[in-house]
Amino acid sequence: MKIADILLTKLMEGTTINELMVATNLSFKKVCYHLYLLKAWGYNIRYDYFSNGEIKCSLTNEVHENKRNNLYVVNNEKKLKVILLSDLHLTSANERLDLLNEVYDYMVNENIHIILNGGDILDGFVGSGDRLYSTGIEQIKYLINNHPYQKDIISFICLGDHDKSILKKSNIDIINALKSFRLDLVPLGYNNAKLKIYDDEVTLRHLSSDKEMSDGLILSGHSHCFKLTATPEHTHLVLPSLSNISVNNFSYPGFIKATLDFKDGLIVHSLFEQYLWMEKLEKVNEVVSQMERKLKK
Repeated sequence: MKIADILLTKLMEGTTINELMVATNLSFKKVCYHLYLLKAWGYNIRYDYFSNGEIKCSLTNEVHENKRNNLYVVNNEKKLKVILLSDLHLTSANERLDLLNEVYDYMVNENIHIILNGGDILDGFVGSGDRLYSTGIEQIKYLINNHPYQKDIISFICLGDHDKSILKKSNIDIINALKSFRLDLVPLGYNNAKLKIYDDEVTLRHLSSDKEMSDGLILSGHSHCFKLTATPEHTHLVLPSLSNISVNNFSYPGFIKATLDFKDGLIVHSLFEQYLWMEKLEKVNEVVSQMERKLKK
């Protein structure tokens, strides 16, 4: 039976990426590529993302099947743990791919399945920093081939100015590349995006200021340092960089572990634990945020 026939049969039933790997005996990247070929032939494939790291896929007649940025929470749980990170600057001489792999190991040990990424996943062509690769296609290939993968971890990404510089200079869109080869790395758009969880929306921004706040949880990349501001209506986190590109020569690469509590479909309480790599991985900070909001009718 041809691979395309196996995929189409499973997609008509509704399936997961992991089940497609078993049915076809193909690697994750090869399954992604064959799904891309089906889309190139005109098949509409809908992808749904779940808090346990599953990616479910099915054939659909929806015209805009991938315009919904939804994360569905399994078992109707009211508490969700996620990892917040930003500014990987992969392909920079200051990247820390080794630490990104350690983040994935940490997530496996902690049973965490979701990453929210604030952008600049690649170094692109902004500034004059030392880069491992000088062309857009080499940087994209590096991302596809070297970003860590786990079958039950999904990373949602709001792309930044460094990422967009590849599109501007090389006419290569990271969004198209990831949708073709890395379905676990989910691009939400450039500079400003939203991810719906229950009835709430988490805002991911790469460039933002405290003067541009919406309600709810807002995550911002770009600044490479951790900062939190909060009101009863919103919580704004500026995310640290997981790279050696420091701020004022005084920052360490790190990430945030967030525990989000939901009530009536909205985030009402959050615990943010900051981890840094100095000589080793250490938790250095813990901040609690409370929001008082009602669902808008």
